[in-house]
Amino acid sequence: MSSPASATPLYFEPVPSRLLLRLLLTAHLATALLLWLLPLPWWWPAAALPLLLAGYRHGRRRILAPVRIARESDGSWLWHREDGAVVPVRLLPDTLLTPKLVLLHVREEGSGRHHVLPVLGDSLPPEQFRALRAALRLERV
Repeated sequence: MSSPASATPLYFEPVPSRLLLRLLLTAHLATALLLWLLPLPWWWPAAALPLLLAGYRHGRRRILAPVRIARESDGSWLWHREDGAVVPVRLLPDTLLTPKLVLLHVREEGSGRHHVLPVLGDSLPPEQFRALRAALRLERV
C-alpha cells in the first residue's frame, strides 16, 4: 500500500447531483403542502411561502455550485473555489464516507475557515467516486 506522501495526483470535479436536487424540491414541496393542510389561519402559510422559496433557491444554488478538489502527489489537498481561487485545505476527521455519499469536511490552511463539500455517488463516474473514497480512506487518522 502506498503512503500518502507518494500518492498519485487526483482531480475530482463532480457534477451537481440530480438525486440531491430532487430531494431538496420534494422536501420543500412537502413542507408547503403541510403548511396548507394544517389548521392555521390562512395568512400563516401564505407568509411562510416566501421563506420556503428563498430556502429552496439558496439550497439549489449551493447544490449547483461547482465543487472541485484535488489531491497532489505530495498528499496535500487543494480546493478549487467558485471564485477561481485555489486554496490548500486540510481534511478533518469529521469527513463522512458512505457507499453513496461523501461529506468532505475541510479547513482552509490560511484562514482556518471550515467548509463541508458534499459529493454524492451520482455526481462522479463510478470509478472516480471509488478513487475519491479510497484516497480519503488512506487519509484516515
